[in-house]
Amino acid sequence: MLASARGTAECGRIATSLLRLMGFATFAYFALEFTRDDAECLYLHEAFTPAAYRGDYVRRRHHDVDPRMLGTRASSMPVVWDLRQLAREHAARGCDALDGFLRVMHDDDMCSGVMYSMPVPGTRVHAFASFTAPRRSRDWISSATLEQVLSLGLSVHRFAAPQLIASARERAAERLTPFERELLVGIAEGASDKEIGRRLDTSAHNVDYHLRKLRKRFGVANRIQLTYFASARGLI
Repeated sequence: MLASARGTAECGRIATSLLRLMGFATFAYFALEFTRDDAECLYLHEAFTPAAYRGDYVRRRHHDVDPRMLGTRASSMPVVWDLRQLAREHAARGCDALDGFLRVMHDDDMCSGVMYSMPVPGTRVHAFASFTAPRRSRDWISSATLEQVLSLGLSVHRFAAPQLIASARERAAERLTPFERELLVGIAEGASDKEIGRRLDTSAHNVDYHLRKLRKRFGVANRIQLTYFASARGLI
C-alpha cells in the first residue's frame, strides 16, 4: 500500500492506519549516525516520528542508553520487549539515565513493542523501526504480528531512506577539513594524485587513500561522481 502513496503525508496516514490494525499505538522511524560505537547524530523523520519522541527522548539523549537499540545493533533480529523485561534485564547496571528512559517510556504509555534496525548503504547511519503499545506484557506479540511489523517497517524504510541518505551526506559535507577541500579542488581541476600530492606536500598514495575515504563517506563510486557531488553541494 505504501508504494502507491502520493507523498510523505499520505504515506504517514497509511502507516498509521495499518499500525492500529496490528494493535500498536505508535510507530517511529528514525536513524542514528555512529562513529565506532557512539551515536553522533539523531535523525527524526517528520512523517514517522510520534510527538513523544521529540520530547524527553531526544532532549535527554535516551537513545544513548536505550537497551532496545543496543539489542538491535548487536543482532540482526528484531527485539520484542516490554518494560518489565527491560527493567529486569538491566537492573544490575544501576544507571540513572536508564531509569529516566524507563520512566519516560512508562509515562508515555509505551509499555511493550518491537524494534529492529536497518543499515543505510553508503553511510554510517542505521535506521530504526519502533512499534509500541500500552499493553504491559509482550506476550500478545505473535509471530504473525511480527511479520506484519517487519513488512510495514521495511516498506517505510524503502520510502524514507533516500531522505536519510541525503541528510547524512549533507552533514558529512559540513565536516570537511581544509586538506579534504583541497583534494576535491584538485580532482575537479583534473589533477593527478601525484600533482595533488605535490600541492599538499604529501604522497600520491596518501592522496589516493583520502580520496577513497571521501568516496565512501559520500556514497559515490569514482572521481567523476565525487567531483559532481562536491560541485552540487557547493564544496568547491
